[in-house]
This record gives sequence, C-alpha cells and structure tokens, in this order.
Amino acid sequence: VAHYCGLDNLPQDLIYMRVHGKNITATTQETMTPQTLDLLQRHMKKIGIETDNQEAAFHHHVGRGRRMQSLNAVIQAEAWISRIIQAGVRSGEYTSKGMAVAAGMVWFRLCRNCSPLGPGIWRAWRNSALSSGYAPSGEEYWRWLVSIAWYMLPGNKKRAAA
Repeated sequence: VAHYCGLDNLPQDLIYMRVHGKNITATTQETMTPQTLDLLQRHMKKIGIETDNQEAAFHHHVGRGRRMQSLNAVIQAEAWISRIIQAGVRSGEYTSKGMAVAAGMVWFRLCRNCSPLGPGIWRAWRNSALSSGYAPSGEEYWRWLVSIAWYMLPGNKKRAAA
C-alpha cells in the first residue's frame, strides 16, 4: 500500500484490540506466516537483498518487535535493521528520513520487548544510531525503564523465560 499511496504513521494508539483464542491472527497463523515470509522475501529482493527462509523468518521476528533471547541476538537485529536502511535508501524505494523513523520505531519496540535482558538492553538501545530515528514518549520510556527494573527483581527472570 505504501508503494502506491502516501501513508502517515501516528505515534499514539488510536484503537485497542481484544485478544482471544479466535483472533484471525491466532487461528490462521500456520497459513499466514508462510505467506508473510514470501512477501517479505519478495520485498527484500526489490530493495536488493536476497534472503533465504531463515533470514526472512529473522526479519519477521525483528520487524514484529519480538523478544530476543540474548544481547548478541539484539546486536544481530541491529545490524540487520541497518542493512535494510542502507538497501532501502540505495534502491530509491525509501527516503533516508523515512527509513530512519521506521527503523527507530522498530528498534525501540524490539529493545522494549527485550526488557528481561536487563540494563544491557537499555545501553544497546541508547548507544545505537538507530535510536536517533525515534524518540519515545516520556510514558513509553519510563514504562520501559520500570519494566527493566522489574525483571531485575529476584524471581522475575524466571517468569520472563516462561
């Protein structure tokens, strides 16, 4: 859609969604994921990145801001996002400003969802060039810091792994 129409991204939630066992995403996951990976691979090719199924799955994981298992995986995600920025701009499909903002939002969401990794995730976010593309609201930022602190409390690390 973005290829054919101008789109704006609003920084605040405009709707909330109800999550239940019959959500279309939950009930059609087995069908949707392979289709999504195929679309991602075609789009990556369009900007000059050839991906195999494993890389497309990693891109899907990162793009959805899913929790990573280690700081090393977060650093790999940062390198992947940076690679996409460069390819997107080089291909002429995207502007550097647009890519920086989109990547900054993805980077923040990814790091926020990796709160169980502890203070190192904050340092990874803060020290990354990607963090300059998106400035979280004060509420988002403080919730994230509280989340990091919560996971540092005894017993909470085990809950994060479950």
